[in-house]
Amino acid sequence: MLRVLSIQSDIIGNRTYGSILRDSFASISDIDLDSHWYNSARSLPTRVINKLASLSVPVLNAGGRNLDLRRARAEWSYGRTSRILTERLLRTNTYDLLHFHTQIQAYGAVELMKRIPTIVTTDMTASLASKQTTTLHPRTYRINISFDRKVFAVAEHIAVFTEWARQSVIHDYGIHEGKVSVIPPGARLSTFLQPHFGERRIPKLLFIGGDFERKGGWDVLDVFTKYFSDMAELHILTKEKLKIQNKNVHVHCGVLPYTLRWHQLIRDADILVVPSYAEPYGLVFQEAAGYGLALIGSRVGGIPEIIVEHQTGFLVDAGSREDLRSRIECLVVDPQRLLTMRRRSLEIATERFDAEKNILKLAECFRSVYARRYAN
Repeated sequence: MLRVLSIQSDIIGNRTYGSILRDSFASISDIDLDSHWYNSARSLPTRVINKLASLSVPVLNAGGRNLDLRRARAEWSYGRTSRILTERLLRTNTYDLLHFHTQIQAYGAVELMKRIPTIVTTDMTASLASKQTTTLHPRTYRINISFDRKVFAVAEHIAVFTEWARQSVIHDYGIHEGKVSVIPPGARLSTFLQPHFGERRIPKLLFIGGDFERKGGWDVLDVFTKYFSDMAELHILTKEKLKIQNKNVHVHCGVLPYTLRWHQLIRDADILVVPSYAEPYGLVFQEAAGYGLALIGSRVGGIPEIIVEHQTGFLVDAGSREDLRSRIECLVVDPQRLLTMRRRSLEIATERFDAEKNILKLAECFRSVYARRYAN
């Protein structure tokens, strides 16, 4: 039995990925994945340190400028918290491998990684984060990039979600290409309801995004209310408390991933529209594809690797409301094209984005690292 200590981020989509890991590895007989959220056993002093490290200086961080280096301070504290938990578990247990998701959780564990072979999984690098259009001062990410570099250098293997991230690890950090692989997380398709392809009175558009502004929520809302509110419905899943006076706009707050309500809302939609300004990965596109939705997303991050242009949906320029209007119109006014894209979307999700199949690839990565390290 291969014993793996897995320390996982529980922030936003990372928690969904962590849950996928736990559920999927439970059925893999030769690997015991001992999973822990990185902050699951914080002491009072650690909580205080994390709180202080995450404090923002308003005059320096207004609009996410990061001039107070808040991101570096906060992520350093996350790495410290993970290291404390990892050291505590190593005192009472024996593990063959370490696994961190993401690399931020490994920031404080570089010395441990030199002793115990480690696999890191992640959706993006600090270097990529510094280059996003929403990043106003890229130089403020230099500390984060240096943390990344130390982790990547000592990791036995790095599994990333996209080729976009893989190229960053290789070229921005000088890591050998043989040490980096692409393993998309996928969606837990075995838990999905039966996709619905029946005729509807009017098409249903769906927007999902906790960070409403960054995900392009205002663009979607503006375009829909101006051009499509009399010929379609828009359903919005967000944590933002919106008050919208439009009978065809429906806001759903507090709907958690993989709950029955979450499944129903995605299954009952036709088109997912999330034109993000910045996106490390875009797991929601894979989940929507699992229900056979046509996909409209922006040309940022890993989204272009999920949407097959003109087959499963369309890519738009982030911030271009005219581009967004045009692509929505292509599907709303052409039911047959919409149905064809939806069916193709489900086909590709089944082929490429089944979490249970993709986790098997990560399991094989664990086995290979173990065999290679201990054979030497």
